[in-house]
Amino acid sequence: MKMEIALPLSLISLLLSVLLIVLLWRSKGWKMLIVIMIVPVTITGYFIFETVSELWVLSSWEWK
Repeated sequence: MKMEIALPLSLISLLLSVLLIVLLWRSKGWKMLIVIMIVPVTITGYFIFETVSELWVLSSWEWK
């Protein structure tokens, strides 16, 4: 259940962060870019970690 929610959310936050990079790249707001990027990267990293750990647990269950 968690995996089905985590993947779309991480993809959405990745898309948003890419959009932010493009917008701020054109306006050349580098300091704002770094501050704003921390949040999506952290959220995306968390969801990817959760998904990978969940997959790892599932695969290790199948091996036993």
